[in-house]
Amino acid sequence: MRRFNKWSMVIISVLLIGSAALFYYKHRRPPLNVILLTVDTFRPDHLGCYGYKRDTTPFLDTIAQKGVIFKSVISSCPWTSPGMMSIFTGLYPSVHGVQARGNSLLPGTTTIFEVFKRHGFRAPNISYLTNIPNFGNLGLDPKEPIYFKEASEPGEELLRWLDEHHRSRFIVWYHYRFLHLPFNPKDQYNIYLTERMKRFLKSRGVKIVQKETVIPHGSISFTPEERETIIALYDGQLRGLDHFIKKLYERMTRWKLHRNTLLVITADHGEELFEHGFIGHASTAIHATMYDEVLKIPLVFYAPSRLTGGLILKGQVRQVDIMPTILDIVGLPMPTSIHGVSLLPRMKGKGEERSLPAISESISAGYQSTPEQEMTVLSSIRTEDWKLVCTQGSEVEVCELFNLRKDPDETTDLFHVEREMASQLKKKLHASTIQMQTKRLAMLAREKVQFNQDDIPRDAKLEKPVILSPKDQGVIRLSKESGQLVVSWTGDKKLTYVIQYDVGKDFRNLKGSIPAQGTRKVFGPLPREAWEPLPYWNPYRIRISPYGLEEYWSDWIEFSIEVPAKH
Repeated sequence: MRRFNKWSMVIISVLLIGSAALFYYKHRRPPLNVILLTVDTFRPDHLGCYGYKRDTTPFLDTIAQKGVIFKSVISSCPWTSPGMMSIFTGLYPSVHGVQARGNSLLPGTTTIFEVFKRHGFRAPNISYLTNIPNFGNLGLDPKEPIYFKEASEPGEELLRWLDEHHRSRFIVWYHYRFLHLPFNPKDQYNIYLTERMKRFLKSRGVKIVQKETVIPHGSISFTPEERETIIALYDGQLRGLDHFIKKLYERMTRWKLHRNTLLVITADHGEELFEHGFIGHASTAIHATMYDEVLKIPLVFYAPSRLTGGLILKGQVRQVDIMPTILDIVGLPMPTSIHGVSLLPRMKGKGEERSLPAISESISAGYQSTPEQEMTVLSSIRTEDWKLVCTQGSEVEVCELFNLRKDPDETTDLFHVEREMASQLKKKLHASTIQMQTKRLAMLAREKVQFNQDDIPRDAKLEKPVILSPKDQGVIRLSKESGQLVVSWTGDKKLTYVIQYDVGKDFRNLKGSIPAQGTRKVFGPLPREAWEPLPYWNPYRIRISPYGLEEYWSDWIEFSIEVPAKH
């Protein structure tokens, strides 16, 4: 009997161990994929889940209510490129360095995509934004143009990629651009116009907002009726966004990605809708402000397998906190020396829901800034109760102070009234600026200088380039659905060149330079919606030289761009 018991215990132990191992194998947590959806000019206070009066985003509201909503999130910048880099790096603009048109991340800057790739995840490059220097050095996989060529509806690039790669481990980023000016929603989403509003669709102000991507601050006055109509158009575009999010979730469900994917929905910045007299943001109004309507952004995390749903967290957090939070949720290591902190402890109820002071920075005209405008910098520090905004020119600094508790609309400047608070916040802002500039210099010191005459290969052929395409005085006609611009020139493919550009006239004039390896640079392919505004910047002028060798500039050429009319 004892022998029977002994062997019975052995067998039972083996069975229990085997069963436990099988249970663990079946029920262990799979790797968590990430879909990072960023939305251009995305205001939280126009969403139902943030308390808006209109039912603009019913499906997003459902997702948000099953996930985690952060009610007070502050962007690092009121225009796209710097804010997006803060999402990707957890750093403020003064440190990541993308503060003006043509800037790129320093080589070696750790991005969220690089962290994921080190741990076996794919990080596809399906974004039209990576065609411009501001979005260089992100650490994404090589570009896959097929997703642009076959995209006919907003977000089709992302949906098609998920169809083909849903079995992969991935972090995929998609930037939804269809809330940006011009405000012209499709008919099926344009449901907030009353009969009275429809009478103003042909007014000068509304027609400009339906057509233009850039409307200089103060260039036009809007009547109260036009303002009401324009806000209805913006809300109609939100309805289109909601339709896309529904399609995205349906695709996630089809491939069972909703079980093992973290969906993050956020924005680059907000959008003024006449709160301070005009419309747009730094790059579209050519006039930067630091008011809440351009700095407050939504932030929703949805991952039922990992996060307790139904949470609404009210303490102020920052755009720079998004990267470390995603890494923490997935279980990947965080880079050292970033400004952001993980918000996961708050989601688990383990962290104090205190407000984090937020820094925001911008040059005076955003992406459209001239070299002179880049010398004027706006910076702000925002607490739960106060906001200090300082504008620094070459020799002058002008500051404003707002009591956000008593004056949430930021209409009354108290800088010369609340002197103690103003002094306290100004010291904190300046200390943060100095700290960030010191950190930036340290990063520059570590960077290998990539382009100087000593690096030119000895056998390189130095000559004045001749631009082969586009042709001087030529017209580039883009395709109906997508397009690309190819710039090519004579020279040595071993060299790095710089393309200098001078495009547009008056308030649309943009000047800058873009580095290019070899003798060819391809811009695109991009979906039609990204190309349509380009003719407004005609004419385009470019010249080319080996990088750093001023004596080898090519002759300037000039060309224009046309887009076929829609049928």
